[in-house]
Parts: sequence; C-alpha cells; structure tokens
Amino acid sequence: MSVVADTPTDSTKAAVMLNDTTTILISRIPLVTTDDITAATASQTENQWVLNVTVTDDAAKRVQEFTKQHVGRNLALVVDGKVHGTPRIAAAIIGNGYRIDGFDRADAERLATAIGNGCHR
Repeated sequence: MSVVADTPTDSTKAAVMLNDTTTILISRIPLVTTDDITAATASQTENQWVLNVTVTDDAAKRVQEFTKQHVGRNLALVVDGKVHGTPRIAAAIIGNGYRIDGFDRADAERLATAIGNGCHR
C-alpha cells in the first residue's frame, strides 16, 4: 500500500492504474510492502469477492497511525507495479487484517496469489 499524493515532490512517483491509462502520484516509500504481509487470500462475502491481507504488528501500527492522521485521503493498492485501486480512508484502520472489496473472483484470486508469492514470511 502506498499513499496517493496530490502534488509531485521528490518523495513521489508516477504510477499507472490497471486497465486504464490514468497516471496518479504515489509515495516512493510504501506504507506496507510484501515484507510486511504475512498472508493474502481471496474469499467471497455476500455477492462480491474480497482480498484479505494480514500484516505484521509493526505494519499494523504504521497503518493505524497514518490512517488516523489522514482520514479522507486515498491509499493505492499496488501489485506488480500497477495500481489496482485507490480506496479512500474513511476512518483509522485498526488491526492486522484488512479486507479490500470490489473484485471479481479472478482478480481477487490473482491478487492474492501475486501478493502471497511476494511475501517474505
């Protein structure tokens, strides 16, 4: 996960949205990396597929502190160099498990596999 930036600076870089040619700015240093992720799975809840991501305690603390201070801003879900979504922070994110919704089955499973393969547990 990376922070979406409003203006270019030395600490931002351009990233391309998946299935689109839109370019957005994200932080050069991600908030969460594959080193922080301990598990990634896909599952179905109600009528949609979700990506479930579990992170280390240290990463959870970083995410909680950042999201507490930046409600209303966006995060970017970046996998294999492509932005797969930019969810808005509605409230502080607390805990080690995150559920990101809005995927079809193929995308959720593909993302879970790609993230899982990059995890350094």
